[in-house]
Amino acid sequence: MVKGNHDILSKAWYTKANIEVINDHLMIEEFYFTHDMSDCKDTPGCYVFSGHVHPSITIKGLGRQALQLPCFYFAKDHAILPAFGKFTGNFPVKSNKGTDVYAIMPANASKGEKGGVIKV
Repeated sequence: MVKGNHDILSKAWYTKANIEVINDHLMIEEFYFTHDMSDCKDTPGCYVFSGHVHPSITIKGLGRQALQLPCFYFAKDHAILPAFGKFTGNFPVKSNKGTDVYAIMPANASKGEKGGVIKV
């Protein structure tokens, strides 16, 4: 896990959970993993994964209904991962030509519904 500003648990917690914590960035072949994409200025030819801005997509229904959902955002040279917690903000993104956006649908356990991921 590349540590970010919302990752506040103690080092012991991550060790007990068998999670390796990277404090700066991780490079695996042509893939560059970082918390904040603005931190990687010299990565030509790399595909960058980041998560700092917490992307979300708004899905509109008939009338004035709208859902704002966390999402995965994939562009030609980078991907932005969603927030996995409830106490973070979000950054609205749009699905444009050359991008792929996958909304995370919430589960509704009271109705026996599982969550899922849909391409927007």
